[in-house]
Amino acid sequence: MRFALLPFLLTLALVSSYHTSVSQLNAFEGVYVSEEPALVLAMRMHGNSMAAYITDGNTLEPLTCTWQNPTLQLVASQQASAAPSFATLDDAGNLWLTDEQFNVVYFIRNGESLDAVWKELEAAYKATTTPAAKKESPQTANTGSYANKKFIHLYTGNGYTEKWAYYLYSNGTFYFRSSSAYTSGGYYDFSAATAGNDGGKYSIEKKSGQEYLTLNWNNGQQSSLRITQTDQGYLLNNEKYFLVGLNEYD
Repeated sequence: MRFALLPFLLTLALVSSYHTSVSQLNAFEGVYVSEEPALVLAMRMHGNSMAAYITDGNTLEPLTCTWQNPTLQLVASQQASAAPSFATLDDAGNLWLTDEQFNVVYFIRNGESLDAVWKELEAAYKATTTPAAKKESPQTANTGSYANKKFIHLYTGNGYTEKWAYYLYSNGTFYFRSSSAYTSGGYYDFSAATAGNDGGKYSIEKKSGQEYLTLNWNNGQQSSLRITQTDQGYLLNNEKYFLVGLNEYD
């Protein structure tokens, strides 16, 4: 009779261990930001396992997560030979990431919505892995001399302020930010052109010697802005703009 209990006790131990590991994984779910180096790490439960993305704002990498009590092992999914890193949480819920060479990065848990951040990161990653995206390159996109710059409009007078900009990326995508959006600048703006109706594809076209900024929005609309250079900056359809770097005047 005592031997008959062994399979039951073994099953009970395995189930208990399984639920413990899932509970420990759940604790890692969230958005984390490090300052040095500047990185964003998003971790989310999918069923009974953990998925993750990490980005520096230019490169976006999915991570394979494996629980190895008492740490979580993270490996770049697309790099078969990549060395693993190991994550642990401190008492405040922040995350320590250490690699095999004992390099340490400290991530602060961020208050951004995990659902919103994950949606943008996932859309950005899918855009880079589709056949159409793979064929596209900065050399094939007709971006003229405006790639990796932005046209920004600024006006202040009589207590009224206007501020909006067109961010023009080297891969032919653009992102539009208005004055209301500037109140909450986001570290994931680099991917915003691939999702939502505030971005799309752009090109620089010449008609009768005149340059035009042609915008093909993600919602299907198209607009064309005539570019005129002046002594004080630029005009887009007679509206005054400045041409500056992507990160200037944010």
